[in-house]
Amino acid sequence: MEQHIIEGNVRYVESLGPLAQKAGSYAILLSGSGDISRRPPGQRSLPDEAILRDLGIYEECSIKHPTPGFTLRTMRGFNTLLDPDGFMYKFYLSLDLTNQSQVDLGSQFYREIVEKSQERGIVLASKYWTHAYDSLNLYTITPDHTDRVAEILGEVYPGYAEKLFSSTPHFFQGRVPGIREDHIGFVQEVPTGLSHSHRMRELGKGIDAFLPHRLTVPTFTTAAHASFVNPAKPWLLYTKR
Repeated sequence: MEQHIIEGNVRYVESLGPLAQKAGSYAILLSGSGDISRRPPGQRSLPDEAILRDLGIYEECSIKHPTPGFTLRTMRGFNTLLDPDGFMYKFYLSLDLTNQSQVDLGSQFYREIVEKSQERGIVLASKYWTHAYDSLNLYTITPDHTDRVAEILGEVYPGYAEKLFSSTPHFFQGRVPGIREDHIGFVQEVPTGLSHSHRMRELGKGIDAFLPHRLTVPTFTTAAHASFVNPAKPWLLYTKR
């Protein structure tokens, strides 16, 4: 079964050939550094910290990152669950935030997600970054919380799918049931380890190294293991880094 799944991943990589050629390499494309993944002109950011403070549940994240904006904005209780050497799960959301009315709509969407999470005893963290596919990132710690946040996203998403979300590739991200894969994907990370985008750059470098030879299941598996991702499910870690 796993062989069959990896064969599908190889075909997916092959289908990205024209985009990789345009980007300059698979490393550039998969890491989100290509033009197709650039932040749209005029894109803004959600006031996630202000919303958490307004709800009275903001808590400063216990893990600080030197890169400005990379430190998570967390709900109260997140730090208690956070293990710097453990796992966490990230949902990548691609939102259209190119004007204030869209930011207001996105803020309403974010508040709904947070309020439903709070009602169900789930703690979240969030941040935004500079790719088209991560205008909002939501983080959870436990697999149970991750499954329940996926359920909440599935409940709230239909009311915003056409008005708020923008279509962009979410390379090798896991699918959320009932949600378009070019709108939301999820991955597994280590709080103090490499991000999924960094691991995708390493996977892309491994793929580039085999070109112009045809990619095979063994060569893709080798590239996946070298980049610390599961060759059958590259959104999950093969080993921690």
